[in-house]
This record gives sequence, C-alpha cells and structure tokens, in this order.
Amino acid sequence: MLEKATSAVVSEHELSEMRSLLEQRSGILFDVSRERFFSIRVREHMSEKKMAHGSELLRVIRGSNVEYDKFLERLLTQETSFNRYPAIFRALEKKVLPEMHVKKSGRIRGRCGFGARGARREKSRTRLRSPLRHH
Repeated sequence: MLEKATSAVVSEHELSEMRSLLEQRSGILFDVSRERFFSIRVREHMSEKKMAHGSELLRVIRGSNVEYDKFLERLLTQETSFNRYPAIFRALEKKVLPEMHVKKSGRIRGRCGFGARGARREKSRTRLRSPLRHH
C-alpha cells in the first residue's frame, strides 16, 4: 500500500490546508509532531481514491460531507501494534499459557493450597449450623 501511496503528490501547503480544514470542521488538531503519520495516511487515501494531486483531495473533501467523513475515518483509524513482536506471542502460546492452564486445572493443587481453603470453608459452614442444632 505504501508503494502506491508514494505516487500521490501532496505539497506542504496542501497538507496544511487539510489540517486546518479538519480542525475547523471537526475540532481535531493534527499538529506537526504527527506530520509523518498524517502525510502517509493522506497519500494512502489519495491512492485508494486514485487521486494524483492534493488539490483533488481538497476539492473533494470540501465539496462532499460523505467524502470528508471517509477521509476523517482514514485518519482516525489507528493500526495497532499489538502483534508487533510475534516471538513474544509464540512464547506466550507455547510456554506461559500451558503453565497457567496446568495450574488452573488443579494438577498441582497441593502446592496452591486449594485443599486448605476448601477445608476452611467447610469449618465455617459447620460453625453456622452448630448453634441451630443445639436449640
């Protein structure tokens, strides 16, 4: 997608106009710190719409609420980096999760103290019943 996106030509002035339009219409500020992200998303959107110049995109988003909303959605939709490190997820899948499953399934109950808690619960039930039996 980025390869296509680089064919779209957008000047700094056009990007600035787009940022101003977004701020005026939606109250969303894409400041200079987000410039790289912003320009990449603009170019991707232009490539998807088969636009060669930033002036075309400006004309379209100024003239159509539907197109403006699509453009805004493109800018606001973030790709997550959740699965950015696949090796970590493989370790989680092969080592950590199986260990957690073993512990949860109770194969090592003696170490977890599960039996002791169960016994304590039974004693408390007995104490609650005891006064009733004596009356």
